[in-house]
Amino acid sequence: MYTYKTGLSTSEHDRFVIDSPQTNLLQSSSWAKIKDSWGNDRLGFYKDDKLVAVASVLIQPLPLGFSMIYIPRGPIMDYHDKELVAFVLASLKKYAKTKHALFVKFDPSLFVTKNLISQEVSINEDTMAIAKNIQSLGVEWTGLTEDMAENIQPRFQANIHKEDFTEEQLSKSTKQAVRTARNKGISVQFGGTELLEQFASLMKKTEARKNIHLRGIDYYEKLLTTYPESSYITLSTLDLPARLKDLNKQLEKNIADAAKFTEKPNLEKLRTISKSTNVSKKKLPFSKKK
Repeated sequence: MYTYKTGLSTSEHDRFVIDSPQTNLLQSSSWAKIKDSWGNDRLGFYKDDKLVAVASVLIQPLPLGFSMIYIPRGPIMDYHDKELVAFVLASLKKYAKTKHALFVKFDPSLFVTKNLISQEVSINEDTMAIAKNIQSLGVEWTGLTEDMAENIQPRFQANIHKEDFTEEQLSKSTKQAVRTARNKGISVQFGGTELLEQFASLMKKTEARKNIHLRGIDYYEKLLTTYPESSYITLSTLDLPARLKDLNKQLEKNIADAAKFTEKPNLEKLRTISKSTNVSKKKLPFSKKK
């Protein structure tokens, strides 16, 4: 027998999310702290008193007492279990009515394609079958659209898992860029809120340069304080006085080296070397075999 309840505890919710192959930051209970302008509730779905699905829902108030519900990267459940999927969707519809929600939008972490850049792209028919079943239950699917306006979360993601990462996996141009940065004295810092002011300042400069709008400093601060063990700022810097000093030393050395080649003894030595390396253009004799 299936049942569901609201107000699932954060610990029970997060344990289920972490243990699921669909685990995603946006379904962690703490994500509601980031989206604090929305209401939040956590729903737990049970089969014979065993937790089998969860959903952290965001609730946005609308005019005239209505609302909309969004479940980022959820609900989390076994989408192959058609009976469970039907119960969860029906329960969400009932729950939405209690919130006077005009609609419920959700985008579970199901992959239509999953491949390396060098691999041929192929459609995951298993995911397509899941999508077909959900549609049969009355859900409208936006499909494989590439229009960003039709999706809340990006459809395409580029991921490198830290366990599998080595610099050898980088492209030739990227490797060269890394070497150039190292040779020019670029240093990389990893930190938290102590780097926030510098990071936010760079974001503002990026906004002006690209004519785009990015998040403000408050948003990044919330991420750092809400997920202190899982978030950090990466900041690359160049010590201009130190770099200028190194360049001046290099320039002085180059001038000194160049001066050596203007001295007469060295010019004579170069002429001698040049003469000794001249090769006569005589043909080598070959004998024919009879």
